[in-house]
Amino acid sequence: MAGFGPGRTHGSATLGRQMLVGEPNSGLVHFDIDAGVNISAETGVDGAIDKMYEEMATKGTPVIMGTLQADNQSIRVAFETGAAGWTAASLQAAFRALGDDVGPNSIDLTGATVADFTY
Repeated sequence: MAGFGPGRTHGSATLGRQMLVGEPNSGLVHFDIDAGVNISAETGVDGAIDKMYEEMATKGTPVIMGTLQADNQSIRVAFETGAAGWTAASLQAAFRALGDDVGPNSIDLTGATVADFTY
């Protein structure tokens, strides 16, 4: 199928970035989110992780959301490149704006950080 997928040279593929089928400039943008505090007890409905997801969904659909990292405060998330309305800086500001009383355990997200993540 000509024009579809990565370029091929002698039977091997050259892929410069992740590719999704669909939009011409599809791909994934990844972020590393650090809540700054332990959020391991915040996995339920209306918990801090749920509130963070709701915030992410206001400007895009997370297509991959990793499990809570071993430090109990970090999560990685990926958005489809063309559909993501977030930058690391804007997502960080949005999480911090959620305040210091998030979820049933009053999690303080005012120190949350977000960074671009690459593998």
